Amino acid sequence: MLRLALALAALPLALASAQAADISNIGCVQENVTQEALRLVRVDVEKNFNDLDHQTYSPATIAGFRAAGQICRGKFGWSEKAVQASILYALANLAQPVARQRAVPAKLDYSALERRFAALTRAEQIDAMTETVLNKLAQGALDAKEMDATNAKLAGGIFGLLAVHAKAISDFMAN
Repeated sequence: MLRLALALAALPLALASAQAADISNIGCVQENVTQEALRLVRVDVEKNFNDLDHQTYSPATIAGFRAAGQICRGKFGWSEKAVQASILYALANLAQPVARQRAVPAKLDYSALERRFAALTRAEQIDAMTETVLNKLAQGALDAKEMDATNAKLAGGIFGLLAVHAKAISDFMAN
């Protein structure tokens, strides 16, 4: 049933004409989500940071962001991949304030983790969810005493968030 609903929802997207996604428009989804979708994503992000091993978004959150993506697709003629990238970009942007809040009591310097991520090559940033790059980030943060055993999971979640953001930008520009 859900698959059928998703397929039917995607049909108008498949019929839209595609053109190259202009990076200046990547924020379109975030700009077009409803207040209700923003409320729902805040709930989901809080839940996800409470259980970093089981991160999910509710169907209502996904539907709200898909609806915003359809608005943007209609406005700019985006491909499905550009819509998906813009959704991930929006989700990463909206999760960052929560990550910053969680970092303080965990004795993590969010800015230091951002600088460590930014020091990666562009290719590493795009592939930062791979074990090799995550290990490089973790080892560097451990060596620099930017994280320890008590906050390593949260630091990993922050690195993951930064990775999703970088990958979303890369994927958007590729479409």
